[in-house]
Formats: sequence, structure tokens, C-alpha cells
Amino acid sequence: MKTLSYWEWGIEPCRISDQFYYVGTTKGPAHLLESSDGLVLIDTGYPQSLYMLLESLRKLGFDYKDIKHIVHTHGHIDHIGGTRALVELTGAKTYIGRHDADMVRGINGLDWCSEFDRPFDEPFEPDVLIADGDEIAFGDTVIRFVETPGHTAGTLSLFFDLTDNGKTYRAGLFGGAGTNTLRSSYFLKYGVPFSMRETFVASIDKVINEPVEIHIGNHLSDNDHKSKAALVGQGPNPFIDPTSWKNFLSAKREAAIQLIKEQAMNKQEIIKRIEEEKIIVILRGYGYEDLYKTVAAMHKGGIRCCEVTYDSLGTITDEQTASHIASLCRDFPDMLVGAGTVLTEKQVELTAKAGGKFIISPDTNPDVIKKTVEMGLVSIPGSLTPTEATLAHRSGADFVKLFPNGEMKPTYLKALVAPLSHIKFLAVGGVDTTNIAEMLKMGARGVGIATGIANKKLVLAGKFDEITELARQYVAAAKENA
Repeated sequence: MKTLSYWEWGIEPCRISDQFYYVGTTKGPAHLLESSDGLVLIDTGYPQSLYMLLESLRKLGFDYKDIKHIVHTHGHIDHIGGTRALVELTGAKTYIGRHDADMVRGINGLDWCSEFDRPFDEPFEPDVLIADGDEIAFGDTVIRFVETPGHTAGTLSLFFDLTDNGKTYRAGLFGGAGTNTLRSSYFLKYGVPFSMRETFVASIDKVINEPVEIHIGNHLSDNDHKSKAALVGQGPNPFIDPTSWKNFLSAKREAAIQLIKEQAMNKQEIIKRIEEEKIIVILRGYGYEDLYKTVAAMHKGGIRCCEVTYDSLGTITDEQTASHIASLCRDFPDMLVGAGTVLTEKQVELTAKAGGKFIISPDTNPDVIKKTVEMGLVSIPGSLTPTEATLAHRSGADFVKLFPNGEMKPTYLKALVAPLSHIKFLAVGGVDTTNIAEMLKMGARGVGIATGIANKKLVLAGKFDEITELARQYVAAAKENA
């Protein structure tokens, strides 16, 4: 449980320009716009710090009852937490990006509350769902909204005019600049596609050249608010800075690109490991006790890659299979564990959340491949013909599983690889210690082995030493081609 010292979040309200103020805390942002149609709040901070926002309004001479509109940059708890109470107090109309609506409704669990070990107990139904390019007049101020997804799916950036000492300036607020939701752990925990990193970069590119003269921070660090606030009244308005917007977004763009590079490196390392290990053992239909003992025996024999298959008959639920994958990832940290017989996008998501590293399917399904790529996992769909193999590769597959390889002559693989040498093939089916070296020489980058190692009769008989010996034999045979 995180300790949150709410009373330490206080910060003095600050005038940013004529009719525009900062009224939030150090942790939860909130800005106030005076308009001819009443007060407009942009974000409301955490629910537990709402009293600080109300006190800031009082200090500036405003009455909270005059709040008529509440605009949200996105749906995280530190931006929406005070909204429901304010709506009950004021009857204000609420606005949020259309793709974050379920967050404020408390539906999809992406509101960031669980990161603070607390439920979102203040959901609300938004009045207006905002789309890209919408322009809304709040009295005499028109705000142009631009969808800039990445931090969340429905993040909005805002652009509008402010005046200061009789002169008009363009203000801009990038709605979700935090890269905390671009971490692999976040993607896997919540089932968010890894492609949101690229989406985040594209959003920055979309607005980085906006002619912003007053950069409004979505959090205090975005625009160096504290330093600027300390200078208010000592000379020219420190918030009028035409360089702040582009400098800030350029730095955020670079940070996101670095995350993308790190993820790509991690994926390439997994691909390299699969090619080096050469053998993926297929594990089908085991309870976790037998699964654990089998993997332990294989591991002792030198195996470092295995797939746990989903049960297409439904005898073992998908959730149980994902739980087994998660347990193996925990208990065998140096083992590459993936999922097999993956036929649905939901199974891909379950595998990703469980910590699996790769997805193997018996068929070529572009939707499953796309989801695998989105989730940052290695894609290994199955195919038999050149047409299927090229479709899989074009769809984003990292390897193509030649299946059922056992029904074909070894020379078929060689004939397939010749014109398709840019595709990495794994031979699955009909591979044993007598032909594994030949398969690798024919062009396979690796092989899939089922009962040749994970022999169910041996498992049921508890003869795990024999499984270890089989593993050693296959590893030795594979090394003949090294």
C-alpha cells in the first residue's frame, strides 16, 4: 500500500494570464478559465485533494458554484478524481475524449486507480464526448481539441487564445505526456497494445509545430511551472515562452523512441535465443504439477524453450492455460515460455499478461499475427504452402512454423526455403533425433518437438529422469548442425 501524504500536495494558485489560472496541487493538475459562460475547469485532480482545489478557488476570489464546465484531458484518476463531487456541487457539464469515456464510467479498469491500490469509487457519466478537431465555444473562448492518443487511447490536446496585458497569445496543452503508461509492465498488465508507443510518437508529431506561445503543463513539470510561478509579478510574464512547447515535446518524443528501441532489442534477443536453442518443446494437456516436473526435467537436459498449448476443446480453460504459462515464467526465469495452438486474439492477450514470450499457431491468421505484434511478442504462425508462408511473413510473423512438417519429405523444406530464404522457418511435426540435424541443414532455423521429449506415458509414470535423457539426446542431435 502506497502512503500518500495528501496535505503535502498543496501549492499556491497561480495566475498564468488574464482569465487563466492554475488551481491544482503538486500531484493533481487543474486549471481554471474565466469565460462569459461561467468558470471552466480543465481537469480536477485526485478526489482526496478536492478540498485544496476549492481552497485555491477561494484564494483567487472565485465561487465554486460558478463552475459551469469541466473539461478533461484524459481519463486517469489524477485528472478526473474530483469531477463527480464537483458535478454534484455545481451541476457542471463534463467533457472528455470519446475513447476515454469508459474510464470515467469506471468500466475498463484503465483509470490508473489500481496503481495506487484503491478502487475508482467516483465514476460519472460524461455529458459530451469529444472527437478529433472539435471546436467548442465556452462563452468568448473557443477551444480546439485534437486527439493525441498514446498516454491513453482518448487523450486530448487543447489549443485556444489567451490575453495578457491586452495582447493575444496562443495557448496549448498536450493532454498526456507521461511515458509511465508506455512501459512494458503496464502494457502487459492491462492488455494495452505495444503499438501505443508508436501512436504516442505520432501524436507528438501531429501537434509539435503548433504555434504555441503559452505552454500549459498537463503536470507541473511539463512547463517548469514552479520556477515560472515564482517569477510572476517580477517582470515579463514567464509563462509566455514560444520555445517551451516544442522543446518539451521533442524531449518526450525522444524518450518514447528510446522505449521503442529497447522493446525492439528485447524482441530481437528472444528471436536470437530461439534460433540459438533450436528446440521448442510442445507441452499439451498437463496440470501444473506434471507440467512443472516435466519442464524441470527438460531444463535439466538442456532445453530452454517450451510452449504451453491452449486447449481447443475447452477441457482446460484459456485462463488456466495462461496461469500455467505465468507460473512457468516465474519458476523458470531462464526458460523462454510461450503459448501454442493460439487461435484467437484473446489468447494472445492472455499470454502477454502471463509473461509469455512468443505465440505459436497451427494456422496463418493475420488478425492473430497483428495482435501478437501489437502485444510485443514473437509471432510464429503455422503454414504449409508458399502462399501461406508469404502471407504470414507479410502480416508480421517473425518465424513461420512449417506444419504439419511430418507429412512432407525433408526435401520439401529445402524447396520451400530456396525461394523464400528471407523467411525464418521452424519445422514442426515428424522431427526426431535421427532427422533433426537434417532438418536444420535443409534450412529450418529450429524445430518443434512434442512427445519425442514430453512423452505423456513417461510423465504419468513419473519417469522424469528419462525425459531429462531424451532432452539431452535432442540437444546433442541439434548441435550436430551447429
